Amino acid sequence: MKAIFGLHVWPENVGQVLFSPGPIMASSDWFQIIIKGKSSHGARPHEGIDSIAIAAQIIVNLQSIISRTIDPLDSAVLTIGKIEGGTRANIIAPNVRLEGTLRTLNPETRKMIPELMEKVIKGATLSFGADYVLNFQKGNPVVSNHPELAKIMLPTLTKALGKEKVKELKPQMVAEDFAYYCQKIPGFFFFLGVKNQAEKTMPPLHNPYFNPDERSIPLAIKVMCHLLLDSLEHQSRLDN
Repeated sequence: MKAIFGLHVWPENVGQVLFSPGPIMASSDWFQIIIKGKSSHGARPHEGIDSIAIAAQIIVNLQSIISRTIDPLDSAVLTIGKIEGGTRANIIAPNVRLEGTLRTLNPETRKMIPELMEKVIKGATLSFGADYVLNFQKGNPVVSNHPELAKIMLPTLTKALGKEKVKELKPQMVAEDFAYYCQKIPGFFFFLGVKNQAEKTMPPLHNPYFNPDERSIPLAIKVMCHLLLDSLEHQSRLDN
């Protein structure tokens, strides 16, 4: 069996390994919504089409897709991370641009949500006489560990670090382009703790204060070497 291995640092104690035998990281898609209204004086809103007010409705209604349309047991996250619009406090903004990310674990849900988004956006803009543009770009697919490979490699992790250091983890909604490798050959991806145990907490990933404990570096090398050698040994037994 061909195999590929990868790891990602994680804000857990140094030496802690977290894994999932199946999906472990979500797909990640980017979207942009441009709302086209009409400018007017802020004191005469009836002469314009307020794109900011429309944007506010769209943001709220998009969250209802997740809470009221998607199965609660089917994980999905829709986040608006950027809003741009307006020039002055007393001017109705003609245009607003929203940007966000969609995270899913189910390919069918990933396909369905953009269609629902379009309906929400179209309904809100149409009711106020505005227009819109929806740009949607697919990003990384789901990182899904090969179940058989994960089962084979679990004893290797416990041998390298100790049984108490290896824990199963629920799939996370962060994303990783390692997913593309897993689509080609069986892959095994896991998280390695890099938090200094003397610290009570650690800033999250992508935080400017995230500072991994460098004692995790030799542990990472050790784990990856064990995985590689045991995988080759397993393969040699199959070949014989």
